[in-house]
Amino acid sequence: MVATTTPEPQTTNITCESCDVELPLLTTSQLDQASLWVCANCGANQIAFPDVDLLPEFGSLVRIHEEQFDTSDAPGIPAHIRVHLASIANRAVPQDVVNRRRSARVVNPMMISVIELDTSFVIAGKGLSVIMTDVSSEGAGLAMTDGTTAPYLALHIPSSSAKPIQIIARVVRQQALIPPYVAVGCEFMFRLGS
Repeated sequence: MVATTTPEPQTTNITCESCDVELPLLTTSQLDQASLWVCANCGANQIAFPDVDLLPEFGSLVRIHEEQFDTSDAPGIPAHIRVHLASIANRAVPQDVVNRRRSARVVNPMMISVIELDTSFVIAGKGLSVIMTDVSSEGAGLAMTDGTTAPYLALHIPSSSAKPIQIIARVVRQQALIPPYVAVGCEFMFRLGS
């Protein structure tokens, strides 16, 4: 279960010392619960909590540090299994969910890294290697081992550009696939720094 971590009351917003941009992050003396962020403007590292009120609007100013998404110890999943899971996941979507979608889903099974976040967007665990089964302009379908108890996920999607895309997504549904995989439907909320 993902617990909510709230920074201590004596927090202040961070202004990047390198480029003088105010970031949607909070300082704290609870360094063991803080995480590593990066100023999207200059690349300076920041150890902080996200500001739950400012991050949705100003998320483009920061990125979660690449190290937080490390999945180097996770086993790979063969391509044929990824394709099979994507097929099952897309057939398992209830018709009322399909009817509510504003944009078509594109089936594109690929491995991505994910971090579970609590209700304050605080990182609640290490990077997970999951299968993105499909994607649209409004959300993505994932196949995760055992699902998640987190209300939000930070998605780290490989891109042909220099940096992977980071998106904060809300978990909207979960449905069993084939053991141990669970289909997790996510709605995109906002993108972190480009």
